[in-house]
Amino acid sequence: MDYSGENCQNTFTEDQVRVMRSVLLNQRSTLVSSLQQSYVESAWTIFPNPAKDRLDIRFSDILESTVIQLSNMTGTMIKNIDVSGTTTSVDISDLPAGLYFISYQTLGKKLIQKVIIHE
Repeated sequence: MDYSGENCQNTFTEDQVRVMRSVLLNQRSTLVSSLQQSYVESAWTIFPNPAKDRLDIRFSDILESTVIQLSNMTGTMIKNIDVSGTTTSVDISDLPAGLYFISYQTLGKKLIQKVIIHE
């Protein structure tokens, strides 16, 4: 359909036309990154937290050979945990009480969650 003869094409100012073209032609990277962030935040669940003897980790997608790292507050790596599938359990009964961090890589981002271990 050709609307070039219609008067409505002349009802926008030059600035309005520029803004509309910019919206249509430019990539909306913030929209994509906010969707990725939403996915990343829901990518895994760690429970119970605080924990005593065991941590259960559930992933929203099946993982193929992923390594999860457990670190203490100073950043020292305590454990490397190999994961395949959607769930894993981590024995933490040998760790002293304190604040720890569990991390892994997905979508080019490093995901980190705090975990409290108590006696």
